[in-house]
Amino acid sequence: MWNKGVYFNGINAYGELPCKLTDIVGDWSEATIYARWTLLGAYYRDPIVVHNWYDFWRLVVDVKVNDTVYLAMKDANTGDITWYWGPEDANVVSRDSYCIARYRLGDKVVIEVNGKIREHTCNITAITEPRLNCHIGGAVEGAKFKFHGIIHEVAIWNKFLDVTGEVNVAEIEEKPVVWFPFTENMGVIAKDYSGNNNHARLYNCKWVSRARRGMYFDNGGIKFNSGLNIDCNYCSVVAVFAIETLNKGGTNLAGRNTIVKILPANKLDLLNYPTDKKLTFLNYDGAWKGVSSNIDLEAGQIYTGVGIMNGNEEHIYVASNGVVIDHNYRDDLGDCGEYTDISVFVGSNDTGKFALHGEILAIMIYDRPISESEIKQISDLGWFDPPRDGLISWILFDGLKEGDVVRDKITGVEGVPIGTPKFAIRKPERTLTL
Repeated sequence: MWNKGVYFNGINAYGELPCKLTDIVGDWSEATIYARWTLLGAYYRDPIVVHNWYDFWRLVVDVKVNDTVYLAMKDANTGDITWYWGPEDANVVSRDSYCIARYRLGDKVVIEVNGKIREHTCNITAITEPRLNCHIGGAVEGAKFKFHGIIHEVAIWNKFLDVTGEVNVAEIEEKPVVWFPFTENMGVIAKDYSGNNNHARLYNCKWVSRARRGMYFDNGGIKFNSGLNIDCNYCSVVAVFAIETLNKGGTNLAGRNTIVKILPANKLDLLNYPTDKKLTFLNYDGAWKGVSSNIDLEAGQIYTGVGIMNGNEEHIYVASNGVVIDHNYRDDLGDCGEYTDISVFVGSNDTGKFALHGEILAIMIYDRPISESEIKQISDLGWFDPPRDGLISWILFDGLKEGDVVRDKITGVEGVPIGTPKFAIRKPERTLTL
């Protein structure tokens, strides 16, 4: 039960929901919060759920004061903040813990921690309207307090639930308004399974049970003589990847992370320049043109990057766990040409240079612009089940073991090492077939 979750480092890691919970909960006259966690450091005020640190309630592990949990709320009428403490000696340090905090304004607050219960009279009749979005594991970036440990699950209801003990959220008749079981195991999005789609964006976090399934590159790449015929004006290039080292320094020619490159046309490149942390999609219509992501990538995190050509438009998408987290485009391209007998290079260029320092899990190339819904599907299901319509190349590293030959699952072409690649295929969780 405790082998899934997200690790928060207590320094700069946190998750942010895209909403104020009052947008879906209403006046918060009553609520129930359920959380499971493993604390890894005896810090002062490790926030599990924070709406607005100074204006709204937060559920906090406070190990330097009472070795327990408190729920804090600010009265909208008086401006007073009240700390409702959980049971004493709840032993929340260096062990797996859970908490159920529930309140009804003007009535009572009940906090259960690890099977011990404490009740309070609630004198608050209205809670301050939040100014900020809800956060998990800490307040906004740069805030003083951050959680240090693993958060395994968070669920919130807009009801005062009469539940005790460790909760099976799926079996409760009253459905939560927010529910994070933290079971994705990779990516920068934690899915909200309540049905309200308030998926949390994770920053500087690590999944506890993340199982890497890809191939690691650090000094070369792999060539696939796939013989593709492709119109560079109407196509899509998809990569599931993780870059281990960003901002390596040096020149653009020496330090870039090449994820996938289409040659001999020397077009449709997905890469990361050493000058920034963006994902870039390049093309050529007589001059190099490209479009970069608006967001910075985080080193070591798994993303789905998509470059799309649609006539005069060049698009780049970054997605994770079924959620598009960034989109940028330009619409000033000329004719980029049609090419035959094209090769695909993964992890470097044709001479083994511009090598990726990181991991590639899958490459997919389409002879058409794919839709945003298809991007979400690929990102959510990953490389396991991409849309087949127009899929002309699918290079999948999952399902392999040490010593296996990497092949293009569509063309059947065997990959050939170029440069001096040093790579290791991670142990797979499953074997996949077409």
